[in-house]
Amino acid sequence: MNKICVVGAGAVGGNLAVRLANAGNDVTLIARGANAAAIRERGLVLKTPGATLTARPHVCTDMAAAGAQDVVFVALKGHSIPEIAADLPALCAKQTPVVFLINGIPWWYPLGNARLPHPWPDLGFLDPGGVLARSLGIERVIGTVVYAGNALLEPGVVLSAAATAGTIAIGEPDGSKSERITALSQMLEGAGYKAPIAADIRQAVWTKLAGSNLASMLVCTLLDKPLAVFSQNAELATLSRNILREGMAVAAAWGQTLPLEPEGAHDPAKLTNHHKPSMAQDFERGRMLEIDPILTAFHRLARAAKVPTPHFDAVLALLAQRAMDAGLYK
Repeated sequence: MNKICVVGAGAVGGNLAVRLANAGNDVTLIARGANAAAIRERGLVLKTPGATLTARPHVCTDMAAAGAQDVVFVALKGHSIPEIAADLPALCAKQTPVVFLINGIPWWYPLGNARLPHPWPDLGFLDPGGVLARSLGIERVIGTVVYAGNALLEPGVVLSAAATAGTIAIGEPDGSKSERITALSQMLEGAGYKAPIAADIRQAVWTKLAGSNLASMLVCTLLDKPLAVFSQNAELATLSRNILREGMAVAAAWGQTLPLEPEGAHDPAKLTNHHKPSMAQDFERGRMLEIDPILTAFHRLARAAKVPTPHFDAVLALLAQRAMDAGLYK
């Protein structure tokens, strides 16, 4: 039995914790406030189109109380990670990997053997003061890209848009197929996920950033619309394709050729899903938005590589102002 800690009991972390616990793992959940209280009282509930799953993980508000784990999953919004950075080592034994389930550009991206064709811009907001880099280092990190439609319905209750768990692509920052990455893939597959091992996890990060976060999430959040809006509005689909092309151009400038087809398989006009992307859900619920880890980071990488992104820039300016007016971005 694996001893696993999931830091964050939101939509992604809650889904993961339930599925890992139901697969026979010993799961501890780091949660706070109403979420922690609800899970202690009723358990953690995952509702899918085909079934309702319940788990009763250990619930801790203090990482030191949880103790050392075999694997740690961090399932927080990118802007929340710095708040818990100094506490994460309390969960780590000598060989414990830390798996970051986050959107956008991860804090560890420029570390290790990263091949950077341009000087890295100031993205200090990803790891203020370098706390994560010092306390964890690149050696513990396993990168991921998550594809799963989840929403937190209420404290302790997660809704999955699909009957299946979804996909968590995983990868070592150095691209190696290590024993721990193989074991992690098997563990996630045992919990119902597709868990492919990426030969280049940084390419996988860029693929989701350009193909999902930029091409659809940005516009959906601005307009408070589900993904299906692109199949209903040809002008918005064209805007989305242009933003996708800009994302691909910036990725290429940073050495990553992306397997995306704006006019083909990845045409936003083909989206008919009525699920709202995570940032649109956050806006709807009055939560702080991940603008800096996802969108500001991309903007600075584009400027550093001298790649113009006029369509993205215009939509970002509108979204940032709307978010500031709502008190959801500083």
